[in-house]
Amino acid sequence: MYRLAFAYSVVIALFLVGPVQALSEKDVHDLEKSAAKHMGKTRYDLALADYSRLVQESPDNVFYLERRAQVLEFLDRVPEALKDIDRALLLEPGYAPAIALKAGITYDKGDFSGAMLMLSRALKHQPKSNSILRKMADICAEQGAYKDAVKYYSLVIAQEPEVKSLRRKRATAYSLLKQYDRAIEDYTHLINRSKRELGLYELRANCYLRQGNLPAALSDISYCVNARPRYDAYLLLRSELLEKMHRYPEAIADCSRVIEVEPSHVDALVRRGLLYSASKDTKRALADFDRAIAIEPEKTNRAYKEKAALLQKLNASTARKP
Repeated sequence: MYRLAFAYSVVIALFLVGPVQALSEKDVHDLEKSAAKHMGKTRYDLALADYSRLVQESPDNVFYLERRAQVLEFLDRVPEALKDIDRALLLEPGYAPAIALKAGITYDKGDFSGAMLMLSRALKHQPKSNSILRKMADICAEQGAYKDAVKYYSLVIAQEPEVKSLRRKRATAYSLLKQYDRAIEDYTHLINRSKRELGLYELRANCYLRQGNLPAALSDISYCVNARPRYDAYLLLRSELLEKMHRYPEAIADCSRVIEVEPSHVDALVRRGLLYSASKDTKRALADFDRAIAIEPEKTNRAYKEKAALLQKLNASTARKP
């Protein structure tokens, strides 16, 4: 009797509200664009609403299911995400994006071996799947297996040579492998496509520095300084390079520019103190070390050590005088 009453109430509700109106082709297209836009701006609740409507319209569409699962994962609703993934894989067992997403969730749970096994099995059937290869590369990079990461990133780049994020990740892996020539090649490729992206010049400068190519490193970081003349990270990196080239006055000038903008910049004070010390300007070196210690007495071990070493040298020099 209860079941009949419940069924009757559902029928009445449907009659009153009416069935969900089917989407037109334009509606579907607009919802897809809206969902992608919300994803790009990390408005996941709104993206979830869009993808849920699309799934409601096409419950067997594996693309919509995987996308909604991705949003649910971002919202930390992992059990619901897994339901959508399993539904997609039931409909299409070899659907690579769903496999990659499930492997990522498995990895996030701490099961590195399980995630890689899942991806490796999928790769046997789909050796050119970018979703699988990209996920394997990202996991290897996070695990510190940079050689494998480079291998997988290279396979994806061969198919998608214009995706900047992939080449940037490969450059990072090359750098961590100390294969600076190859990292520089990737950064140069990216710079040729995005000449105004200062971060790429900084990354390439660091590779040149580790490679020992100081003039090239100086050229890149000077480009950054010219574009952002008050940015402390660029000025301090250039100061470090100039110091290595024994160009102390210029190195001191860069530190001074940082201190002009931020008088309590401890790193700049300590670095300038070291440069004054190398330039035999003991009085100014000690003054900078003292300023750094006064600003952060608990975080300036280096200033204490350098000051002590400088005073020891000074005392030894005075003692040797007749």
